[in-house]
Amino acid sequence: MRKPMNDAVDHQQKIMGQGSPHGGKIDWPAKMIIYLMLFVAPVVYFVLFIIGLFTK
Repeated sequence: MRKPMNDAVDHQQKIMGQGSPHGGKIDWPAKMIIYLMLFVAPVVYFVLFIIGLFTK
């Protein structure tokens, strides 16, 4: 689980860092976007799903 995550982050950094001398500046937002997509979105969808079940 840990290794593919790091590979995905490294790959994203390579894409974001191309054409920019300051690769480190794009480093943090890229990681945050990946973490948001992986962890926050599923939780939000799950909560909305539970609310939908109870409000029927």
